[in-house]
Amino acid sequence: MCPDWPVVAALSESDSAAAAPAAVMKGHRVVGVSVSARSQGVQVGMRQRDAQAACPELVLLEHDPGRDTRLFEPIIAAVEDLIAGVAVIRPGLAVFAASSPVRYFGSEDAVAERLLDNIAAMTDVEAFVGFAEGIFAAAIAAIRQATVPPGQTRAFLADRDIAVLGMPQLISVLRRCGIHTLGAIATLPEQAVVTRFGAEGVVAYRLATAAQETQIVARAPETVLEVRMELDPPADRIQYATAAIHTAAERFHNQVHGRGLVCTVLRIDATTTGEQLSRAWRADDVFNQGQVATRLRWQLEAWLTSSTRPTAGISVLALLAEQVAPASSRQLGLWGDTGDKHTRAAAAIDRVQDLLGIAAVTTAAPAGGRLPWDQTRHVVWRDEPAAGDRTGAPWPDRVPAPIQTFLSPIPVALRDCDGAEVQISSRHLISAAPSILHRPNMPEVSIIGWAGPWAMYENWWEPTENRHGAWAQIVVTDSPGVESALLLFYDRRWWLVGCYD
Repeated sequence: MCPDWPVVAALSESDSAAAAPAAVMKGHRVVGVSVSARSQGVQVGMRQRDAQAACPELVLLEHDPGRDTRLFEPIIAAVEDLIAGVAVIRPGLAVFAASSPVRYFGSEDAVAERLLDNIAAMTDVEAFVGFAEGIFAAAIAAIRQATVPPGQTRAFLADRDIAVLGMPQLISVLRRCGIHTLGAIATLPEQAVVTRFGAEGVVAYRLATAAQETQIVARAPETVLEVRMELDPPADRIQYATAAIHTAAERFHNQVHGRGLVCTVLRIDATTTGEQLSRAWRADDVFNQGQVATRLRWQLEAWLTSSTRPTAGISVLALLAEQVAPASSRQLGLWGDTGDKHTRAAAAIDRVQDLLGIAAVTTAAPAGGRLPWDQTRHVVWRDEPAAGDRTGAPWPDRVPAPIQTFLSPIPVALRDCDGAEVQISSRHLISAAPSILHRPNMPEVSIIGWAGPWAMYENWWEPTENRHGAWAQIVVTDSPGVESALLLFYDRRWWLVGCYD
């Protein structure tokens, strides 16, 4: 286990010092905290402004699961150099069945020593090893570098703070009920927990009583799984490729399934005379044979009927499994989340897309840009990001996206204490301190704090595409004791763009 891995990974690729107080942010919420930041009161689940209030020098880092996974790979390689059957629960946490390694090396301490030495020799990351019955208890044991004897897991967990559950809403309710440790949860009647705390309470109860087990699934080996078919004659219409579509899907499914694997990311390649077309698709769960055939038909139809259709017929089709997982890994999650509702919803969306066409169903995805309305784009459902995507590229002077961005900016008016309209000059100077915010069809509200303006001038070299204006942030009181932080934009008048949490 590598504690606080998202922060460790993010700091390793940033210019900040490794010991700097840092937090990884996702949707303006803290999802990872460094040790130095935690010592100053920053906690997972905090809002961004609360975290910065607790630690003004806090370094904010972007959430990037791909980076976390990529940097964790050398550590897994170091573990697999000694032990087979390693399962990655998430970047920063991996588990293995300890019985065989313990018999081979002689004891749990000998296994831990060999593992840590090997990791230190191959990486410069600090890791911890723990032994216990069950993944949840083993993860907690790793933090303390402890070995929990068989049958002692419940006693080992009893004095642990409920914060280790990682369920912020449930933890808040439990603390208000006077429940602060896992042992206190374990003493409650299970039926009472179910009635009072619902599904999350059941998971917490089973973890606290060492009754929640998750099967350890070894990582699938790196294997190239590919099916190629030659079309003779080349297909320039979808009707000519129908038989090849179903044959290729069947062969692909049989090849993946025959190795005891399932495919989660599928790449479709098509070759013509002098052209190569490629597209990757990600499954919400896994691809079955029918879904592979459907994706292949959609993609070929899109290529052969678009305005940029290939100049010649498709002569070679290839299906490649870019990501696979063991078939046995389709199981109850570590925290008890089966995802059944989400899977059924995804299947319904797949059906709609099948009826209406590949481009008829889209979903929102993050995008690169400086303006809030540029930071979201619509992509085809199930489509993978195109090569060269600049979502994660640096965007100097980017305005942090509000928690809620309005579909259309709302015209508003700012007035000073004398009732005069507040304006921004051509040199981006504010005429007076704003005091009152007026919104259409709503009562005026008082402004208790403001910051700005910050000038924005984009694409100044393009006469028809340049954008310029100024940003400002204000805090208003909608009602006694209720404050709201708003983001405004000035372009010959004031516009309400969004509101912060």
